[in-house]
Amino acid sequence: MNSKRNYYTMILIIAGILNILGMILIIMPVVQLTPLTLIISAVFGGGLVVLSIAIYAAVVTRDLIKRGIL
Repeated sequence: MNSKRNYYTMILIIAGILNILGMILIIMPVVQLTPLTLIISAVFGGGLVVLSIAIYAAVVTRDLIKRGIL
């Protein structure tokens, strides 16, 4: 059970890192606004944030189902 908990903790840490990278990419056009940085910000930054939220939601939903709440 402890190894499974460590596995979920690692997945959540990866989701947090993806979220931070996404936020950095979203803030990038503030530093230097060009069409390329705006496109990179919108596509990749937003994509990383959505991916991290999806990973977090999947882990939380799985945990709630395991506990019998959902």
